[in-house]
Amino acid sequence: MRTGDEDVDLRCGGYPMVPVGTDAPAAEPVADGAPPPVMGKRYAHGDLELLCTKAGVGGLTVDGVAVAPKQATALPSSG
Repeated sequence: MRTGDEDVDLRCGGYPMVPVGTDAPAAEPVADGAPPPVMGKRYAHGDLELLCTKAGVGGLTVDGVAVAPKQATALPSSG
């Protein structure tokens, strides 16, 4: 996968992610120590941001590093 000017190894459940519309090989996801993705949550790693559209068993990793859920941005209080 390419993000900006660099190539990254994006995986879910230990298997490489494939572009939308591409047939993914049949494989059983593995619990790789990274927390499983939650549908509707955003995940961030540096400048890369991912939106989970399907929950799973194995976690998201970029170049072998677990991707954490993106923290919610605090809204300014009205007053």
